[in-house]
Amino acid sequence: MTFKTTGIILFLILISFNTRCQNRKIDSLKLLVPKREGIDKANVLYHLGRQYNLIDQNIPAVITALEGYEIARNLNDSLMIVQNGRIAAAGLRSNGEVDSAIRIYERILPLSMKYKKSLPHLFILNGLALCYTFTAEYDKALPLFFQYLEGNRNSHNAGGESMALNNIGLVYYKLKDYRKAKGFFVEAIALKRKINDNYDLGAAFINLGLCDAYLGNYADAKENVLKGLKVNDNNSSAYEFVCAEFAMGVIYFGLREYGNAEHHFLKSYHLAEKNDYGRFQFDNVDYLSQMYLMQKPCQ
Repeated sequence: MTFKTTGIILFLILISFNTRCQNRKIDSLKLLVPKREGIDKANVLYHLGRQYNLIDQNIPAVITALEGYEIARNLNDSLMIVQNGRIAAAGLRSNGEVDSAIRIYERILPLSMKYKKSLPHLFILNGLALCYTFTAEYDKALPLFFQYLEGNRNSHNAGGESMALNNIGLVYYKLKDYRKAKGFFVEAIALKRKINDNYDLGAAFINLGLCDAYLGNYADAKENVLKGLKVNDNNSSAYEFVCAEFAMGVIYFGLREYGNAEHHFLKSYHLAEKNDYGRFQFDNVDYLSQMYLMQKPCQ
């Protein structure tokens, strides 16, 4: 048995152990809910919703946290309003119900200012900013991401700081300010490497590659996209593969190698369709349409 195989087996055992532990926590908290009243019940519901959130059980997380949220609102307990509200909003955002998430985030953000130096406040800033990014309200997203960046720097949280830098880069990328976006991606990657944080590192490299492609730096672009795929030994997420194929399409389109570009755009499109990434389906079709019109003879 190789060292790599042994490592994979140990990793799977660890995941299984953690899942069993979380399930036991959930079962224990569910037993406590009917035994508690008032703010004590809201507190138990928050912890139960948080456990659901940790294992990506979004619907139970939302239902549970909303119950705690309503109890806390009726009793005017700001801390429990913030705690349950952020869990409910995060679950709604992950479940694609962005407008509902925004409504809760906007209600609890002013209350969370009382706990400005705490993680819940930072989570709310980031969550609401991500929602605004999804709805293309970039003028609202950027100030929140910069507050999130400042908060993480002040608390010396390098992981949160690198996430903020990456998210700011994404907003500037959406605004087509590729030079500014590139600067934030470069800074995020450097910090992630410094603290050995591979979370979203592959995506950051691919996004950096896209910026280089739009800036006409095609050799650097290709190198960064390939670096992104190698971060996890080519075991990248579906989202990263969709982004990487799209990026390669943009690179070859810029180089006017339209056959190669078409191959990558089609691959990205089919992966996006399979994984229900609507935006990438549209972006790929846009480029494929451009190439079709360029090749179609005038009537």
